[in-house]
Amino acid sequence: MTKNDYSWVRWNRLRWQFVEAMITATGHIDKESRFLCTCEHCVDLARLFNVMGIEEDPIAFRHAPRFEEMVTPSMRDGMDMVSTYISFGSGHPLEGFMEVPEAVGHVIHSPYFARGANGQSVHSTHEPADETRELLFAFVSLAFPDDYLERVHGARDHRFEDDIDTQSKYEEQIRQGWDANAEFTRQLETIGLVAPLLSTGMIENLEAAFDPFRGVGTSHFWSHRCGSPWYLGAGYSLEMGMADPSLARYWLDFPSIPDAFEYSEHGNQNGVGLGFLARSPGLFVSQQVWLSGAQTPWNECTTSFNKNLARILENSGPEGAAMVIFSDYREDAYIVSCVEESWDEYAPNSAVMGPLPEGFGIVGVWDDYDENRYTPRSLDDVIAADWSEQITASARYLRDCLAATARPVSD
Repeated sequence: MTKNDYSWVRWNRLRWQFVEAMITATGHIDKESRFLCTCEHCVDLARLFNVMGIEEDPIAFRHAPRFEEMVTPSMRDGMDMVSTYISFGSGHPLEGFMEVPEAVGHVIHSPYFARGANGQSVHSTHEPADETRELLFAFVSLAFPDDYLERVHGARDHRFEDDIDTQSKYEEQIRQGWDANAEFTRQLETIGLVAPLLSTGMIENLEAAFDPFRGVGTSHFWSHRCGSPWYLGAGYSLEMGMADPSLARYWLDFPSIPDAFEYSEHGNQNGVGLGFLARSPGLFVSQQVWLSGAQTPWNECTTSFNKNLARILENSGPEGAAMVIFSDYREDAYIVSCVEESWDEYAPNSAVMGPLPEGFGIVGVWDDYDENRYTPRSLDDVIAADWSEQITASARYLRDCLAATARPVSD
């Protein structure tokens, strides 16, 4: 008996997710930077670029021989429509086109879409959004056929290691361990930025690709090492780090390799966002800072990280564990912990990236909260309470970061 192959279901689901992300991103006012942004409109689109096998700025198919050899004229025609909509679209995907690429013409003149153009009902409802979504899905299907997506995800799972020459060239670009950490530190210091101090466990598991820059991170973020469900980019945005991001996942995934680190950056015409995450058995830290002009809050924040948190990442265990999240450009500033006495029952759950790890609660939220409904206790009070070494150090760090970025600190 022949078994039917339903793998196409996975790829169609992924294509629909991409279509919805494209449409949601049209809510971003600055269209030219929407694919580099992680606002509520753009975060899904930014995350799915990597998942779909897309290079950004400019938008293109992934640059590597094993992917470029697969690209057909029809795929390029589909990508023309996809990239145009991502960069400039806000309504109907054919809006503004006097003519379209050949393969796209076959789509829009097909019997299905031609009936819709002639006023016949071919959609599940009569909403104009139906045709927008279905046309975009057709263009995405042109650009990203099953075999291309299979190869993208096969490369992520490292199933194409038979391409020895390509793999060898890739490996030559990778720095590992203490060498990777030294080069990472040197590159930051060369441009006047303070480098975070990493724990021994992080450094020994570190990999980095600098020429061209692809990322700095432990094996959790490099799929060719352990088939990781975490993605490079998590430092810049926790939402970009996995398909279903949550603090629970960041805390509980990979229990056998608890020491994790990732640094990444994205820029547009307004500046550059830099960020890293660091995790040990007793502490999780996420720092994201926006650099623009002469403002350098990165150095103040990272200096405080090195002073208050680096030692704890090296030495602390799970007792008294805490997670501290600070983002200048997403206006996040909060601490969660496993120490029940430290929890603030009035803290807004909507301000944290839940769900939290089991047994964790919110210590406090110090940015982007409704002042009419919530008043956080001061960070000085949290420090004085000394519930655990991790919580106290996290509060000191957060106080410094808020001061460096001119955020008001409650007294």
